[in-house]
Amino acid sequence: MGTVIREIVGRPFAGRRKDEMIECLRVLRATCLKEDEIDAWNDILKGLKSDCSSETGNKAFWSELKKLGRSISLISSPEAEEVGAISLVPESVAEAFVQQ
Repeated sequence: MGTVIREIVGRPFAGRRKDEMIECLRVLRATCLKEDEIDAWNDILKGLKSDCSSETGNKAFWSELKKLGRSISLISSPEAEEVGAISLVPESVAEAFVQQ
């Protein structure tokens, strides 16, 4: 799903599907946390940020994610521990990631 989201966000029509893509990201994040796929989520989000930040990227979409803040950011170590999983991302990094 992460690959599909990244592909759609990079398309010219992405603005029309912004809400759908955000909902997909929310569900994907929750599922990755629940299924102990934390590294997968963190990699997807890092790739999406890189895509959006590129010269031809969808900066408007990343701006929408910034508005969501911590709830859509990387999965941190304390958050992972709550579900018995492991993340190497400190909370401070997760808090700052989506805002950068």
